[in-house]
Amino acid sequence: MRRQRTVSLLRLAPVLLIVLMLFPASVSAFRYAVAQREGNFLVFVGADGQVRHEATEMRLMYTDEPHRHYYTEAKLNDGRWFSLDKENEDIILEVQTFNPTILYRLSREMPLYSMPFNGPSYRLGRMAIPGEYPVSKKAYDFIELQLGGGQSGWIQVPENGTDLTGTQPGVFIDQPLTLDHRTNLQITVEDRFAPEISRVQTIMVPEYVTVHNASNFRPHADALWHANQHAALDYLPGVTYHYAVDHKAAYLLTPLNEATYNAGDRYLAGNGASVAIEICDHDDGKYYPQAEQNGAKLAAAILYQLGLPKENLRFHKDWSGKDCPYTMIRNERGSIGVEAFVERVETEYEALVMAYGAAVSPFKTASAPPSNVTRPESVDLPDRTEQTIMREVIVVETREDGVEETKVVMEVVNVSDLADHGALPYVAAGVFGLTVLSGIFYAVRQSKKRSGPKF
Repeated sequence: MRRQRTVSLLRLAPVLLIVLMLFPASVSAFRYAVAQREGNFLVFVGADGQVRHEATEMRLMYTDEPHRHYYTEAKLNDGRWFSLDKENEDIILEVQTFNPTILYRLSREMPLYSMPFNGPSYRLGRMAIPGEYPVSKKAYDFIELQLGGGQSGWIQVPENGTDLTGTQPGVFIDQPLTLDHRTNLQITVEDRFAPEISRVQTIMVPEYVTVHNASNFRPHADALWHANQHAALDYLPGVTYHYAVDHKAAYLLTPLNEATYNAGDRYLAGNGASVAIEICDHDDGKYYPQAEQNGAKLAAAILYQLGLPKENLRFHKDWSGKDCPYTMIRNERGSIGVEAFVERVETEYEALVMAYGAAVSPFKTASAPPSNVTRPESVDLPDRTEQTIMREVIVVETREDGVEETKVVMEVVNVSDLADHGALPYVAAGVFGLTVLSGIFYAVRQSKKRSGPKF
């Protein structure tokens, strides 16, 4: 009996060998989420974006099938997970909501869209004229303007700068570009903006502060060296951050109202709504403990002066799963670690509150619709048989006191062959279709009756 079992095992040996040979391949075929979080997301499918989904969660996935790569999944409102296809040009946007609304000053006319997507199906067919508008939402390079009368429209702020005009179309009123003197009480901060060509130049409204480690351990790679690298255009355009800080000072390389490519999440909040800090760990961390302490003070000052809660501190790994801040995560080179760093930022933040009062947003806010846009309560429509249509036109009129006033009025536009007979054509078409179907049905039944049963 024992011999028979041995023979059976020997016969199974080739099968076991094949399984063992295939085991590495089967193990490698896996996927997992490297970063996942909740939020308010919009998914646009395809280059035209006509298919649109709302999502409540997103996750960045890693897989090695059919090759090693990352992709994004969004959890739709119906509970399904949707996988974005880059080749299909699917995109996911994160929507920021402002309450109360903040004011945006538009300096030139911009096309209006019904959603934060510039496809033809979302064009409203009219322009936003220069003026001040309350803004309730922002989605990376799109801003939703409150137009008055309960209506709104999105405009697109050009990414990578300034489109063909060479200037930004507008600014958020009172938004700071740099920190004020309160930061300089314990740490020296110097503004050294990188050239515009190396920056994204997309207008940002910060909601978070994101902390990184530079992970450049060479002796010379301090904060000033990083600032000079940006000045020398040694980085890819847009691959920037806001602050580089070491044991001596901090340098602001990108204005606080511009997005940066720092977090690896493209159109989401890591890149589009956070101020990025790089803490230097140069000279193999020789000066790192003091640099980390300065980074905590800087992070607290940014959160406080932008009117953000201290809980809005984030790390690179929170957005895209990258092992960063590397030195801090591993508690190396004298680091106090991630948890202790968060506590230190909160302590510095509370010290600012004690010294200067509660944090207040610097943005100019507006709780009412803009006063420079009016809409008529009613309009006399032309007779349906006339070959005319009505459309809105925004005009600027000068009052007797010399003040310019913006109005939205209706004008009659002549068009060719626009006879409108209401619902009559649709009713007639329906009756005709039913008549034809009834005739076909009757003819089939009569044919069956004449032919009789077949055996």
